[in-house]
Amino acid sequence: SSNLVDSRGEQAGKIIILSDFTQTRQLMQQLEKMATLDGLTGIYNRRHFEDVAAREVYRFHRYGGSLSLIMLDLDHFKNINDAHGHAAGDAALVSAAKTLASCLRKSDIMGRFGGEEFMILLPETERAAAIAIAEKMRQALESLEVRSQKGSFRVTASFGATGVTSPESTTPEVLFEQADKALY
Repeated sequence: SSNLVDSRGEQAGKIIILSDFTQTRQLMQQLEKMATLDGLTGIYNRRHFEDVAAREVYRFHRYGGSLSLIMLDLDHFKNINDAHGHAAGDAALVSAAKTLASCLRKSDIMGRFGGEEFMILLPETERAAAIAIAEKMRQALESLEVRSQKGSFRVTASFGATGVTSPESTTPEVLFEQADKALY
């Protein structure tokens, strides 16, 4: 807003300019969503998951407690795409993400790490508890049936779980590497 003054220097009025930023705000929210979430499954994408994991590792270093990580890879995913088509593969990924999320607490953090790879960070969770959660997720996935135009199929996954054992040497990269080794 600006004041309007007349030739005597007295206020004669005001100019007020109003702008609607609704569309700009919506675009910013859409960009943030695209930058943090996997477009298919709606869970965190790899880049954002790594950022969140780095913050959680920092929090662990500062306050202590426990921290675990689960990595999982859907088994024989190429065979699903080959036998049922890529749309069925996408449906399997979406269904798997929902099934996995149903086994987690609100404080747990899940992201899609690669094509058919998922990572789950478990704050305040010991490795033994992470293994139990992985088993619960394995069973939930095993009972998942995905339907496609070419018939229904089951989804299974291989899991690896790790927990922080040496706080001073723990980084997100070390956790990822340990979970990857446990997976294989």
